[in-house]
Amino acid sequence: MTYKELRWDVGDGPIQPEDRIKPLIESIPKELMIRMRATKKIPAKYYYGDHSKDHGHDGTDLIDQPAYDVSGVVISLNPDVMIVCFRERKYGPQPPSNSTWDGSMKDKARSDYIESRLESIRYRDATFEVNVGTLIRWSEEMYVISTDPLIGYRRVKFENDKDIINFRTGKLILRHHDEDVDVSRD
Repeated sequence: MTYKELRWDVGDGPIQPEDRIKPLIESIPKELMIRMRATKKIPAKYYYGDHSKDHGHDGTDLIDQPAYDVSGVVISLNPDVMIVCFRERKYGPQPPSNSTWDGSMKDKARSDYIESRLESIRYRDATFEVNVGTLIRWSEEMYVISTDPLIGYRRVKFENDKDIINFRTGKLILRHHDEDVDVSRD
């Protein structure tokens, strides 16, 4: 298998994607970064399962684990805009997921659709997953982050399943449906 290294060129020559979005990541407000790194105590058995003893736990002790699953999707370059989504991480016995974003991606057509709309970036800060694209997984808690002071930082607020991010030369339109948020540019 051969891998190709992807580089972006936004007019100043080829650059690593993670280097290009570094200013955007650095513009995340401190209070939001603290929440992104928040942990909570959970019973070790919920993390290790039947292997608790193999890891030095008797299953009754508590361990620190992330409180949230956090993901970011860069939806625009020039202006640089990212949507950061929070979902409370659940531990312990859970009912089977009916999510169309289920990691197992049993539905090949759905999996292909998601992959055609998102590109993963291996950002060095492993605090959260970063993608680039025009599809966002729906979450009750979403934030707009931008290096453009006109856009800045704010909570996403859907009215009639739509939110608009205005900038100097146009707007980004977020449309919520089912478990997705589609992004288009006007």
